[in-house]
Amino acid sequence: MYHNIGIEGRKTHTIAYVDIERCIGCKQCEKYCPVGAIRVVGKKAYVNWMQCIGCGLCANNCPQKAIIPMLRYIPAYTR
Repeated sequence: MYHNIGIEGRKTHTIAYVDIERCIGCKQCEKYCPVGAIRVVGKKAYVNWMQCIGCGLCANNCPQKAIIPMLRYIPAYTR
């Protein structure tokens, strides 16, 4: 999900961030991610930020509230 924040034409993208201290590796996030951007490895969830579409389903279904939606700036490239 892209958002124009109006500062010099910059845009942001909502992505999932995992608080690994709270994550218990239950795989609920992995189960609900519609694009397969989350994998649980060694009892901790990891997000592929290049795949994450920022839908929030992982955060909504995390029983430990270990997933936090965050805004990530997208660099503006000029030619």
